[in-house]
Amino acid sequence: MTPRRIPNAVFVFSGLLLLIGLIARLLPLFGGVDRIMQQFPSEDGYLMLTIARNLALGFGMSTAEGTIPTNGTQPFVTFIWALGYLAVGADKFYGVIVSHLVQFVASCLFALVVYRLFLKVFKTHLYGNQIAIIGAALLFASPQLLPHSMNFLETGVYALVIAVVISTFYETDADAGNLWSYKKSIAVGLLLGLLFWVRIDSVFIIFAACVSYLYRGAHLGAAHLRERFVRTLVFGTTSVIVASPWLISNYLNFGSFMPISGQAQDAKSFAQNLVVIPSTLVEYLSIIVPIPQSLQQQPAVVAFCCLLIALAIVLWVMMFRKLNRGHRTLMIFGAIVAFCFAFYYGIFFGAKHFVARYLSVLAVFFAMFTITIAFHIWSMVGRAKLPSASIAGLVVVLLVAGLNVRIYFTGMPHEHIQVINWVEQNVPDDQWVAAIQTGTLGYFHDRTKNLDGKVNPDALAAKKGRAFCPEVDDETVFINGKKNCLMHYIVQSDIAYLADWQGITGWSEYEPLKSNFELVVNDSKSNLGVYRRYGAKTKAMVEK
Repeated sequence: MTPRRIPNAVFVFSGLLLLIGLIARLLPLFGGVDRIMQQFPSEDGYLMLTIARNLALGFGMSTAEGTIPTNGTQPFVTFIWALGYLAVGADKFYGVIVSHLVQFVASCLFALVVYRLFLKVFKTHLYGNQIAIIGAALLFASPQLLPHSMNFLETGVYALVIAVVISTFYETDADAGNLWSYKKSIAVGLLLGLLFWVRIDSVFIIFAACVSYLYRGAHLGAAHLRERFVRTLVFGTTSVIVASPWLISNYLNFGSFMPISGQAQDAKSFAQNLVVIPSTLVEYLSIIVPIPQSLQQQPAVVAFCCLLIALAIVLWVMMFRKLNRGHRTLMIFGAIVAFCFAFYYGIFFGAKHFVARYLSVLAVFFAMFTITIAFHIWSMVGRAKLPSASIAGLVVVLLVAGLNVRIYFTGMPHEHIQVINWVEQNVPDDQWVAAIQTGTLGYFHDRTKNLDGKVNPDALAAKKGRAFCPEVDDETVFINGKKNCLMHYIVQSDIAYLADWQGITGWSEYEPLKSNFELVVNDSKSNLGVYRRYGAKTKAMVEK
């Protein structure tokens, strides 16, 4: 049985980690307006806030001052943010503060759910209580997870609901023999449906949950397995019913069950993320040790990470053979989720810098695996060697603290603040601005249109050559050899400025943009590029 008493050293270690996680999340709120607005909100996080604020203003799910309907977001958390904006009268500053606090609460609840989950999973482990408190504290303070839990997207709430789902589907031997009632099966279906509303890629988690629930009862006889299959149909069907309003809305309003953010993925991104999958998996296996992005694609780092993953798989197989069926079921659950997410985001999605966020769903599964191995090694080496354990704990605390301090000091300036500053200083509020990256800019300048197609149906149609093209194809509708009428969309619209990172200056030779816009800023030092339509008003002109 698990010892009831937890050593004081474990309390101190876990308490310090929890304190680091608390301070790291709350400190920006005491750093002034600039720190609050720049520390944690990501580019896509500001996009979600923009959509939420438009909902609160009565514009519906939209961008660009309510003029462009969009489904390029994850709905549930967007609605939560919208409630926050309703509470503060749609104020942009206080809306960010409310969302910040909601994420803080979600992170605390995540740590609590993880603690209770680990207590249940490691109930018969000699160090079960210690594993539970250490695991929860490590995940709460993890420099890998903390920024994702506070990025003003759905990630933090997603982690919380995933932890609840894992806890729901973990069954002890005593639990496994008792079939879920139909009432509970429906309740589980509602939970899975909620998970889908939090993020659409949870279809992989729902699939893994169904498989693991069936596997858990496979050894209890054919009759029992049939009953489990019926329950699986009940909670699976319920989850689909709960998810269907969002899917139907997507199809009726945007022509596809997949949100346009997913449709905008270009075929050229196929398999481009594979190179960073190994290092990202190793990051979550380590729980607290990040691998710099500058190193993730180095052949030696990729090879080393692949070796570590191979070793983890060997250890996984060895553990699987020795553990009871409840733990095996949990391992199968995690393995299916890991494979599906790594395969999908490694093969079908671009934007390598998002991979860590996509794979953060693995954190709880991987933490259980890693901490189990760590405690096994410690017991083999000699648990009486307290000084060695204390030194290791001190190193972990210092590492986590140092990495979170680094997160704080690199939180400003925001990577898009130079675009915002230029637009605020030079563009009248009534002028339309457009950019490839409009999440942050669109929050601060209401009249902003997105050009990458992930939230703007018109831009997506133009990029795919389905709209805004001349009746006769000519060289102006081909970009990099593919039909792309984005330049025609820009010229035909009421867009007066294009403002984004300096990479946008590469458009200066494309027609008809070249004949209608002039390049007015090309600043590599501040990573800023700006075009102005000929004859467009500037703020200086308006003020005169």
